[in-house]
Amino acid sequence: MKTSTPTAPSIVVPEAPDYRLAPLIADVIRQENLERLRRHPAFEATARRTMAAWVPPAGDLKALGRTLRDIATFMAALWAMQLTAETGAMTRTGLARIMADWGVASQSRVGALLVYLKLVGLIERGPPLGDDRTKAYRPTAQLRRLFHDRFRRELTNCLPIMPEVGAVLARWDEPLVFDGFMAANGRFMLATQQSLTGAPDNLSLFSHRKSGISILSQMLLAADTGGAFPPAGPVRLNISDLARTCSASRQQVLAILRVGTEAGFMREDDEGLVHFSPELRHHVSAMLRMYWVSMAWSGQEALRWVDRKAG
Repeated sequence: MKTSTPTAPSIVVPEAPDYRLAPLIADVIRQENLERLRRHPAFEATARRTMAAWVPPAGDLKALGRTLRDIATFMAALWAMQLTAETGAMTRTGLARIMADWGVASQSRVGALLVYLKLVGLIERGPPLGDDRTKAYRPTAQLRRLFHDRFRRELTNCLPIMPEVGAVLARWDEPLVFDGFMAANGRFMLATQQSLTGAPDNLSLFSHRKSGISILSQMLLAADTGGAFPPAGPVRLNISDLARTCSASRQQVLAILRVGTEAGFMREDDEGLVHFSPELRHHVSAMLRMYWVSMAWSGQEALRWVDRKAG
């Protein structure tokens, strides 16, 4: 069946909302809820599918997908979607406020990010605001399609462990549902940051490197023998294959192996086989469960958002 990619809204408001979001997700990220997912019979199969999808997309969107390998760029693109859905446009001020709260970019870097996002075709100038000195931006059709396809795939992958996402998947091609999901997902990311302030960020040494989570995921999948997941190894990693799969360089793959080893998350034995520590497997498991919860929460919020607009 032919599907459509939603079109962007046109109302323009200059400022980002004031986000104090941690209470919104307090119930869904309670430890007992996350632990139930760990014991779910579909946990390991869903984990494999989810991590296998964390590589640049195939087809004509592959080159565009590669532009989002840096976490700051990915989050800026995500929040461009959120701000446009919620306020009609993204401004430098609005993006700077959100990214300062998240901590992935300094105020001075926001301008460079906007230039880059525009250069690679992820955002474009929007209709002028009342104040001509304030530039408004909006996602391009290509970015909307990239996220539309990506999150459809992500929602489908987590369906066995979070069946409630079926409701938003059934309406995924409705523009308001898609916009509502993107707005909610951006809010969840901010709420998570606010909720976990002061907690150790155990996977940031991977996530803050270009393609880091993709490379780590493919390393773990290479060690998978069908047993417990994430696996302990050992595995003989093919650096060239990992680089090719992740659209990364060999140097980027080797850097992930190096920082993982220095942190004690990985160990290479005398035969060149790589072992993954219990701590790394625990952190990856926690990341996956939080990710699935974010998908389900964002889907439910999207449908509520559409209902409020209809009411």
